[in-house]
Amino acid sequence: MSDTDKINRTFNSIRISNNSDDEYVDDIQVKKYKYPAKDGQDLEFDITPDACQRFGFFFGQLVSTPSGPAKVIGVRNGHLWFHIEKDIGATYWDNGKDNKSLIEDLKIKLVENQFLEIECKVKAIQYNDRTVQIVLNENKPQSMLVAIANVLLLLGKITFDTEDKNKVKMSQIGALVYKYMEGQCKSDKEKQNALNKYREDELQLLIYSGVSDVNVKFSAIDQFEMKSIYNIFNFVNIKLYHGWIYSENEEGYDIIMEQNLTHHDLEAKMIRFIEIFPTMSIQFERTVKDFLAGEQLTYDGYRSLKEKLENNQLCVFYRNNQFQTLRKQDNELYTLEVGQNHSNTAWNKVEII
Repeated sequence: MSDTDKINRTFNSIRISNNSDDEYVDDIQVKKYKYPAKDGQDLEFDITPDACQRFGFFFGQLVSTPSGPAKVIGVRNGHLWFHIEKDIGATYWDNGKDNKSLIEDLKIKLVENQFLEIECKVKAIQYNDRTVQIVLNENKPQSMLVAIANVLLLLGKITFDTEDKNKVKMSQIGALVYKYMEGQCKSDKEKQNALNKYREDELQLLIYSGVSDVNVKFSAIDQFEMKSIYNIFNFVNIKLYHGWIYSENEEGYDIIMEQNLTHHDLEAKMIRFIEIFPTMSIQFERTVKDFLAGEQLTYDGYRSLKEKLENNQLCVFYRNNQFQTLRKQDNELYTLEVGQNHSNTAWNKVEII
């Protein structure tokens, strides 16, 4: 894994939230949160709203800083720490003692809905003997909104009607997806009532920035900890899968299955491994650490995806904090290329190493 990949994975592991009352923050039961600093040390931060209150910024928020985009981590030794996107870990400013100094002296600002104005390129490709448009997500983590939109575009469920056929704004993509959701929910009162609880702009924000809200369960490729984010996939009638399955041949499989552990559960337990798993071997600890540090696609997950998907089926695939459009064709799996290499090929074959 390259240094850039390591930075992106660490940076993207923090949930984006621009709401100090966010349920994710409220649900935190511990004050201390371990996170790597810029110098590589793992440090403990107080991420509670009470600790962050005097700074006016809260855990997980996305902000603009003098050094570039950053996410708020937490408080340590009287300072509020930030993870600047280009850095490998968190840091702070000596003169950022409170909200006034952060805003007036350092010009730190909360990022609010800037994604709505982001422009994405549009490209025409051949799919099932048709010419269809897809959205490119160059140089950015692949968002849920783009992955969902590309499934709908490939299926012919939505089309762009813009003056500029070569680019589209996130706001336009979100509006199209939302309109499609409304149509899907018309005949289902339960879905319609659920959709009505969202305002369109809130739903767009959730679609775009909910990446780190995803908490997979290791029992099956379609198992996730259910949060509001997953209503979206019910609204659009698209399946969400992952490939991060713990092998039944590995030590500890029964424990993970019996407790129905999620990614977040297992990571938390590893901090107190000896206390929580007193009878388990050191090899089990190593196996789990390797599993958590891996590429989030195991052989068991890969095999399950091949078995679960029908030929020509499209879905959204979650892996490494990104959402991808996944296709099964001739019993092989392919992800839609929407990044920097899009000019070379439309689909990348998924292979297990």
